[in-house]
Amino acid sequence: MLALSLARFSERRPLQATFTARGRNPMRPVFIHVSKNAGTSIVSSAGGRIINAGHRTAASWVAEHGSEAPLFSVVRHPYDRVLSEYHYRRRRWEGGEHNPHLTNLSLPFNEWAIATYEGNEYRTRSFFELNGVAYNAHNLINDVAIWFISQVDWLSDSRQQLLVDDLLRFEHLADDWSTLSAKYELNNDLMHVNSSPRQLAAEQQLTPRVRELIYEYYRSDFDRFGYDH
Repeated sequence: MLALSLARFSERRPLQATFTARGRNPMRPVFIHVSKNAGTSIVSSAGGRIINAGHRTAASWVAEHGSEAPLFSVVRHPYDRVLSEYHYRRRRWEGGEHNPHLTNLSLPFNEWAIATYEGNEYRTRSFFELNGVAYNAHNLINDVAIWFISQVDWLSDSRQQLLVDDLLRFEHLADDWSTLSAKYELNNDLMHVNSSPRQLAAEQQLTPRVRELIYEYYRSDFDRFGYDH
């Protein structure tokens, strides 16, 4: 399911999608695919009616292509996003994928989070180089693997100004997608694909230490997008 696993994160404060009021743009909107934010579902749903920028920052797209075409993306509660990243990687590891970046996926979630965000395991250039792990420099943003940068860094310029015209919320994605689809005349229903099933809600999986660790690491996302801690 694409619904957020921990409902209380979105109940305390209404989280609104952000849509620009400018007139219809005849250009296809560009999708900035933040990892674990329903990007596969959006790309599958929209097909050729959008331009899929892939896993790259909005700043890198604008630097290469300019800002004439409208950009859109999806944001998600950081706790749930980290859980989704873990379960996605764990599913690949359990499926037998031979990838050195999945080596520590035998760890349970909280131990993996501490190893990743405190120990830098399979997250930073320094870890890769010190441990002889192959990596693609193209996937590093300020020496951090792009999958682990904040959503603010993914979607903003160097002054932390958002570059996307339309910002959807994972927590009520179906409604936001309908609004976006109507705005750009995409005329496609939202498909649900590549979701990572989990047995427990986020509050039952995160220890207090890991909650605080994720909060401090992604504090800009909590503050900028109004998510509860």
